[in-house]
Amino acid sequence: MGTEVGLTLGAQTEAAHAVKETANDLSDRLKNFGEGLKERLEPLSFSAIATFGEGIKSWFEAAKPFPPGLGNYSKALAAVDSTTAQTDAKSAEDFSSVYSDIAALMGGAQ
Repeated sequence: MGTEVGLTLGAQTEAAHAVKETANDLSDRLKNFGEGLKERLEPLSFSAIATFGEGIKSWFEAAKPFPPGLGNYSKALAAVDSTTAQTDAKSAEDFSSVYSDIAALMGGAQ
């Protein structure tokens, strides 16, 4: 296994879009499922259905943080590309500056 590390700029942004779409889709599916389930269970009032409904309600409450969490993950992925591009540009500037300084000290062309 090598020690090489590589990062393809843009790949993280593409992944971020996929994660965001998944978060939106998950949110929509949870909402639609919950609404459909509520409509179908409301006419039924016996205790087993009520208990089932409470369990499902607890499950939905536990699932609520997932779509926003995926949204935050999506933003963080996109930020990797942005930060890496800025760092690469700064590194190139710094290298060019140091190269020019060394060339000037050695009396060579800048």
